[in-house]
Amino acid sequence: DKFIKYLNEILSGFKQIVMDRRKGTEIKDKHIAAALDSTVALNKKALVSYLNNRVIGQLSFYVFIGLLLLFLGKMLHVPPVTIVSFVFTVLFVFGPIETTIVLLPGISQASASLKRLSSLEKDLTEVETEETEVKELLVFEELSMKEMTYSYASSEGGEKPFQVGPLNFRLERGSVIFICGGNGSGKTTFVNLLTGLYSSSSGAIFVNGKKENPQSPAYRNLFAPVFSDFHLFEECFGMPQADPVKVQEYLKLFELDTKVSFDNNKFTTVNLSAGQRKRLALISAMLEKKPVLVLDEFAADQDPQFRKKFYTDIIDYIIKEGFTIVAVTHDDHYFSCCDSIFKMDDGMLQVIGKESLLALQPALV
Repeated sequence: DKFIKYLNEILSGFKQIVMDRRKGTEIKDKHIAAALDSTVALNKKALVSYLNNRVIGQLSFYVFIGLLLLFLGKMLHVPPVTIVSFVFTVLFVFGPIETTIVLLPGISQASASLKRLSSLEKDLTEVETEETEVKELLVFEELSMKEMTYSYASSEGGEKPFQVGPLNFRLERGSVIFICGGNGSGKTTFVNLLTGLYSSSSGAIFVNGKKENPQSPAYRNLFAPVFSDFHLFEECFGMPQADPVKVQEYLKLFELDTKVSFDNNKFTTVNLSAGQRKRLALISAMLEKKPVLVLDEFAADQDPQFRKKFYTDIIDYIIKEGFTIVAVTHDDHYFSCCDSIFKMDDGMLQVIGKESLLALQPALV
């Protein structure tokens, strides 16, 4: 049960793990490896019990053979030589044949399984070229996306595939950027390109004027995302021990201090409403202390009162904490709470100036 629980953690939270490999490594080392070791110990215990029973059974069988040798001849008036010859012939001929026949399928399966495991281990070793620990952290001041595109696979009907881009985007440290646009316009694809989850068809990303590989751990380590389909980890994997005082401050700010506590680098519960779970996911992202928070429809599940508090109070608090925000949102009433607005339309990204914001708001709904 424990193994399945944390295996589901990895499967459900694979996006966050791709962004920061340390999360997956800590889950594996702390929980999955322990569960596997426990399983091995239990299997050994079961096997020893099985072997003990088998030894007892075999011993009982030979005791029975001995009784036959001692009393059968007298009861049936069979010469002892005949009984001994018969018993030993059966023991020496039937035993090895039966053992060989019984063991052959198991030996064949074990051999095939061992070959597959060895092959899998070899493939994983060859593929695993990235190190879990990020040796060099990027110092983020400015990020630029230049002429970046992404094309989806063509449909069977031969229709032209949907393409996002070419995208040109600039993000400065300490800024608040809103991304708006209709459903299917390419907002989520843009977020996945920005965070390095998707490999672009063309274009490049520059950090502080230097070209970076978006799939590198150092680049992905710039972002702490809260995706629309986020997974909330119960423990703060992949990060050092969080400051309990700071966590309590965050919980109070997000109005969760009466429902959730923080102990031993984990939340006491994640069984909350959808909006509260998303708040807790943002707290967890802030605890990672990565420079850029990426929020995909964060306020969509929040009640009106907290939604207003998020845009008018919490965003300012987050910026003062040293973060930069890129948020996908449809809340046009709060567009004035950001520094810049970008609109996605049919895969194209265009900036909307603050001076024309009020005039354009109806068209953005």
